[in-house]
Amino acid sequence: MKKIKIFLLVMCAIILCGCTKSQEQFSKEITNVVKQYNNGDISYDEASSELSSMYNNADSEMKTKIDEEQALLDNLKNSKDAFASAQNASNVNNYKLSIKSYADVIAEDTNYEKAQQAIVDDGNKYLEEVHKLGETYISEDKYAKAISAYKDSKDVYDDGSADTWIADTESQYKQNVEAQIEKCVSDGDYQTAIIDYNELYDYFKDETYTVKIAELENEWVNKVVAESEQYLSNGDYQNAKKVLNPALGRIKDDEELKAQEARVEEFTPVNLFSLDSFAETTGEYVSVKNWSTGDKTNTGNSGYAGKKVSVEDNMGIGDLKDYRYKTIYNIDGNYDTLTGLFAIDFDSKDCTADNFGAQFFVLGDDDILYKSDWIRGGDMPLEINLDISGRNQVSVGVFVVNFMNGGHLTYTEDFSVGLCDLYLNKTYVPKGTNADGVSGEADNGVLPSENE
Repeated sequence: MKKIKIFLLVMCAIILCGCTKSQEQFSKEITNVVKQYNNGDISYDEASSELSSMYNNADSEMKTKIDEEQALLDNLKNSKDAFASAQNASNVNNYKLSIKSYADVIAEDTNYEKAQQAIVDDGNKYLEEVHKLGETYISEDKYAKAISAYKDSKDVYDDGSADTWIADTESQYKQNVEAQIEKCVSDGDYQTAIIDYNELYDYFKDETYTVKIAELENEWVNKVVAESEQYLSNGDYQNAKKVLNPALGRIKDDEELKAQEARVEEFTPVNLFSLDSFAETTGEYVSVKNWSTGDKTNTGNSGYAGKKVSVEDNMGIGDLKDYRYKTIYNIDGNYDTLTGLFAIDFDSKDCTADNFGAQFFVLGDDDILYKSDWIRGGDMPLEINLDISGRNQVSVGVFVVNFMNGGHLTYTEDFSVGLCDLYLNKTYVPKGTNADGVSGEADNGVLPSENE
């Protein structure tokens, strides 16, 4: 019995040893399939098919082994595809893509060492291209673009060169822009200088730039306010406003700028007809429309704006008030003079007969400030410059009739006149001084009675 037991033990050992040897051999065969693919001896499909066949005859332990090798096989396929893609990209000088693809080659791939060396080779070529691009940007004073290109290159391939380029370019960028700023300030171009300082601050985040920006803004404000005041004193209201606009657009909350803007507005002449009329009367036989810049006076001049007052032909005979136009404006004592032009319309220049006539008038409150003679088509336009200081209301108007040589005659054609470019003006007063009140004396003449 004892001999039988010993025999059985020996047989089991022999069988177990044989099984172990068989498992090891099977594992090597599995590994060898992947190795053959890695070496290029068989295709991926062949390797995958062979592993699948082995899987059907494997126990659970070997099936796990096969799963692991299949995963490695898949990774190797992706790796070799990446290597091939990298080579193709490198051949067309697309180094950014080739470097990325070479980096996807795994360590188990037989191409790994080649890929690592290719990364260095293509990386150097890529950096050479980036550096040339940066130099081009710098030559065009596009420093920010050069720096951005250098920084982006570090995500592709970084051997330390980009950090040096960035530091050098930043230094050059700063020196160049600061030199430009100095020249702009010397030329009086504060707006560009401030824009450049803001550009430097946005990039470098250096708080000293905010101090310099504030200093330049103060210098700029002082400069444009002085220039605006000079224009204002010369009656150049357009440039007095225009010179402020760039600073107002950038330094929006500066009180001195706002005060100067309001001051220019205060002294800028106001077109009388741009105000809302307090009251307006138009005679039965009179029509009123706008006098446009295309309309011409009887002397052929144009470019004016105002009111055109007309009497149509064959209107018949009526009271004088039926041929009157009058408009009243509240000005609350805010203006000193009224300037403008009273003229005969170009189309009425030949209305020189005695039956045509127009009489213009201006009232300040209840006083007659101006009353023209009766004029006709052949008479020159009448320029006015009237003192209206202290007046709360101003009225302008005209009688347009055929009231000549003592009688009312029947019209034979239209007769039109213009109240042109009537502007309310305020006398310029230098800063820090008070203007002496100047009151104009009223004309003591009497307007024609509306019942004449």
